[in-house]
Amino acid sequence: MLSIRKLFSVELLLGTGLGLGYLTSLRFFGFIGVSEILILISIILLFMRYWKVFFVYNRGVEGYIKMYILFVLFFQLPVITLVTYTLTDYNSSPWYVVSFIMGGILAFLLIQALQSQEINFQRLTHYFFYAFIGTNLITFVFFPSLLATSRYEGGADNPNQLLFYASSLSLLLLLFKKKLAIIGLPIITFIMLKTGSDAYLLTVFATVLCYFVFLFFFSTRIKFSSQFLIFFIAFFIFAFYLINTYSNELLEIWLAADEGNVRISLILNGLDVVSMSPIVGWGSGSFSGVTTSFGVSEAHSTPIDLAMQLGIFFVILLYSIMSIAVFIKVIDKEYLVAAFIVAFIISGLFHFTARHFTFWVEFSIFYSYLFHSHGVRKKYFKGGVRCVE
Repeated sequence: MLSIRKLFSVELLLGTGLGLGYLTSLRFFGFIGVSEILILISIILLFMRYWKVFFVYNRGVEGYIKMYILFVLFFQLPVITLVTYTLTDYNSSPWYVVSFIMGGILAFLLIQALQSQEINFQRLTHYFFYAFIGTNLITFVFFPSLLATSRYEGGADNPNQLLFYASSLSLLLLLFKKKLAIIGLPIITFIMLKTGSDAYLLTVFATVLCYFVFLFFFSTRIKFSSQFLIFFIAFFIFAFYLINTYSNELLEIWLAADEGNVRISLILNGLDVVSMSPIVGWGSGSFSGVTTSFGVSEAHSTPIDLAMQLGIFFVILLYSIMSIAVFIKVIDKEYLVAAFIVAFIISGLFHFTARHFTFWVEFSIFYSYLFHSHGVRKKYFKGGVRCVE
């Protein structure tokens, strides 16, 4: 069978598709645009090579986690969505079931491709970078009127959508194209400053802060468990001091960033929705609201929106994998990478990013760190493989 390495178009299609993903206002058929078509073709090509990944499971922890994720996306989500759509008047959105399933399929296909070393993530990141930067520069040059607004949107429906792709691209550059990141990250920052995104400024601040914190606490020769304990204690002492001393100032900053204090209402109402079906959620849809629960809005927070749709166990699992990826990079002394992963997680706390394919591409990398990195796998996840073909 033809090697994926010879199918360079997979990296080209997927990377370009990710780079154009922010152009949501230019979709020509509902939720479908050039980006979605390119990503669909790349999924088909990868599926032709790695379809068996959905029938092979480790006997250990990884096998159960993989089975649970696929069960939730392929079975629980469609069934609960159908029930909610037919038996209630809540704002169910069956169309997004397809998006979630495609995201899960893409994630596990990439996990297998990474494990087999048959996909070049350096090349994929290269195409992602030039598609994202190139289209924004075209907008700057040929559509200068779009820069005249208070917040630059490019071809997105709203300026915050650029954040999803900028944070993902920044992390991929740091992981796979470090030399390009030297010039790429300042360009991305320049573009994002035009959007006036407070969430992006928060991610930049979190990246810088986390890098120096990791460097300060974990660069010594003290045993890692002791380093983590010291970090844990110091973090909570600092957080308590900050909140206790500057609570009014922090509240003013939040209110200035969130005009009308809408997000608090969305988050609280979203949590109320979660509490009414915490195990399986309510299926695909937008169930929060500004004035009441079960409105027509997202909670604008990835963990809460996922919990509303898929249940809290799914959210705990995904964010545990992300958090462990941070610790793996800290242990490997890759403090800047760990800081960027933290920033990626934070960027999703104030927006719903899991509907975008970049989220699942990043998840495939975090999953691979946990279960397929040689040192981690050898130490924590021993076990054979069970084929259920």
